[in-house]
Order: sequence, then structure tokens, then C-alpha cells
Amino acid sequence: MSGTAYAFDNEIAIVVDDETFSLSIVTQLCRAIGFKEVKSEKSVKDGLLALKASPKKTTPVIIADFKMPQHNGLELLKAVRMGAVHEDRALPVLMLTGHTDASLVSSALKLDVDAFIAKPVSKGALEKRLIQILNSERKVKPIEEYGYVPTYIASIEAEDEIEEKVIDRGYEVSLEDLEPGFKLACPVRLLNDKRVLIENGEILTERLIARLHDLSDMGSEFDKIRVFE
Repeated sequence: MSGTAYAFDNEIAIVVDDETFSLSIVTQLCRAIGFKEVKSEKSVKDGLLALKASPKKTTPVIIADFKMPQHNGLELLKAVRMGAVHEDRALPVLMLTGHTDASLVSSALKLDVDAFIAKPVSKGALEKRLIQILNSERKVKPIEEYGYVPTYIASIEAEDEIEEKVIDRGYEVSLEDLEPGFKLACPVRLLNDKRVLIENGEILTERLIARLHDLSDMGSEFDKIRVFE
């Protein structure tokens, strides 16, 4: 259930970004929002170590950059969803990004990312999104469903385009009219980009729809979305 307030003074935030300036800004914003503790890390490895060191009964919030040297935010997200670093696989993970590369977005969606946050980040936008996430029920899929999701950027960008197999002509619907339970009649793609964000046949959830709205708020436009109920 969503709400308009949240007691951040009981929460821990882990911010992971290789860019010193961005890391400093987001860390300051988290402190201003009122987190009990904010840990700043410049690499995915250090972020994972900080997460492992967190008290078991806490629910750390992870705010990570998409693209970083050596390892990236997708690898951190996958480690969380597969239970490799914390017993709670549904920990909230927000991705910071200055772009909307279709391949990266597709993997993040498959790994059940909790939000896309556009750079530069504002306190109001970050706090609003955090309240929505922390006041909502977060569900995850079985571990094995995350195992196949690619996280290495080079391998993602080298993947062949997924062949489109329309399972039903369905009907066209606007982003605003999408509802949980709708089934995609064709893949969801960014406008003028043939790479697939969400494959056809996928049942839309509140989380997936919210992430599409995140991308729209960042200026992304989508090709025609066709569904059937």
C-alpha cells in the first residue's frame, strides 16, 4: 500500500557510484532525507561488502549507478535477487542512469529493479520514489528465474535481436491505460529501437508498469504497446 510518509530514521542506505561527484550528491541527499546511516561506495565489490556487513534484521536500500568500471549495477542487482549477499532477496534497489540503453533496461526489468532514477538526482524526486517503494509490497521470483539474465554490458550489447513472435494481435493501449494483469501481444520497445525491453507474452505487473513510467518520465518514448486482457 502506498503512502505519503516514511520513517527513514530506521533505515540504512547504500549508495554505489564510481563518479565521486555523483556519489557525494546522492549521499548528501540520503542524509537530508533522514536515513539512519548512509554508506558510500565507489565500486560494486565494496557495495556488496557493505551489504553483507549490514545487520540481518535491517532492510538496506541500495542506490546504484548503471554503468561502472569492471562491474556494474546490474551485477549488484542480480546478486541481491539471487540471495548471494543478504537473506532478503526483495531488498529495494534503485538504478541511477543518465541514459536509457534498451539492453541494460531490459536486463534490469528482468531482475525486478525497483526504480530508474534519472541523473542529476533531486531530493524531492528521490524521496518521493523511496516512499513509494518502501510503503509497497515487494515480490521476487524464484531464484532460478534470475540466473539466466545477462549482466555484463559487453555481452548484453552483443546479443542478437530477439525475433518477434506476435502471439495475438490484441489492441493498442497507451502507457497511462496499462493495468496489472494485461498480457503483452507484442514486445515492448523504445521508439526507433528494435531491441526488446519486455518480451511478448509477459504478464504486466505493477512493478513493470511503474518502471515504464520511470522511463517515460526520463524522456523515453515507446513503440506501440499492444495487449490483451
